[in-house]
Amino acid sequence: MHEIKQDSTFPFQYSSPEGILFVSDTPTWNHEKLKALYQAFKPSIKGEERKALKRIVVTKESVNMPLGATIMRINLDPKTGKPINLLNDAEIVLFYGDQITSIETINLTLSHEYGHLFTYYWMILKEQKFPDDQKTKWASHRGIQQHPDVRWRNSALPNSHLWSPSEIMADDFVILFGSPVGKSKLVRDPQDFYYNSTYVSLIENQSIPPVASLPNVQTYWESLAKLKPTLSSLLQPKMKSLGLSPTQDPYNPIYTFTFTPATTSPQRLSYLMAIGQQGGEHHFNLYQSPISSSPVFTLPHQDIQPAFYGSKVFVKVYALHPLSQKIVYSEAVWFDATNPFQPILLQESKKTVKPPVKRISKKVASKLKKAPIPPKKK
Repeated sequence: MHEIKQDSTFPFQYSSPEGILFVSDTPTWNHEKLKALYQAFKPSIKGEERKALKRIVVTKESVNMPLGATIMRINLDPKTGKPINLLNDAEIVLFYGDQITSIETINLTLSHEYGHLFTYYWMILKEQKFPDDQKTKWASHRGIQQHPDVRWRNSALPNSHLWSPSEIMADDFVILFGSPVGKSKLVRDPQDFYYNSTYVSLIENQSIPPVASLPNVQTYWESLAKLKPTLSSLLQPKMKSLGLSPTQDPYNPIYTFTFTPATTSPQRLSYLMAIGQQGGEHHFNLYQSPISSSPVFTLPHQDIQPAFYGSKVFVKVYALHPLSQKIVYSEAVWFDATNPFQPILLQESKKTVKPPVKRISKKVASKLKKAPIPPKKK
């Protein structure tokens, strides 16, 4: 458990013009680095909620710790027990300070943690409700008020970080209002440390619609916090088809994955396709395509194996708006790719893929059938 320490115990400090104290216990994040972190973080500050934040700590603590944590105290009505407001002594802690050295990466975590403070501050102040209250206006706008997996207050379900309303809110904040620093990073650099996040991996719950496709959610927060409207919503892309074409190499047919665009405007977006599998509650991307300006991906089999192989694999696409830096993603479309040359759309995805995945022509199928299933790469 993280121990709250006095300011004087931290050798590296920087105080922002707003009065937020940045402190660090590692030379990796010295005075100048903390100042640079503040500059990256500054666009996430939206209004008077900043008064509730006293300190941001970067620490080398890493054993059994999350990437970050937000510590807040809440003033409750003594008669009703309802929340009234946040006290002005909140603290954000960023762990793994010796290992996470990139401002872009740590700022994604910081934006998420500040999202906790922003959403708690304004929801409590304006609705006198906690984020896990099923009756909030946010829950209705987000379209998850009746979702069976969401852990609302007094839920009988076991705890789940993935389905916590406050965690969903914090990720929403990053997408809608968070600092742009780090949000253009769709693909992880090969040399990155394991904990280094990308914009794609930061969004924990991708089983619900992307918030950037729900304009009422952004309008709700802008109204609560009295922010200037900056509405620029995207469309949730959908998978249209999957086609296969043979080549001279019987082991290496060409796959063409086609998705609907995430915008109707002429503005070009950045698209990224992922193939992966499910592990527990989470989906894991095993393959990520090169960035494309089109929602159509033409890829040889050798590029996507071994990800596109197995009894249950998913395909999905992400789209990033280069100006607003909002991101949307499609639903995961599931296949039985035990024979990757003849993938079968699973029943659970047949309702979401319209028109259905293109069937391989008899001529193409006859050529592919002659090719033995390639061994799975290790």
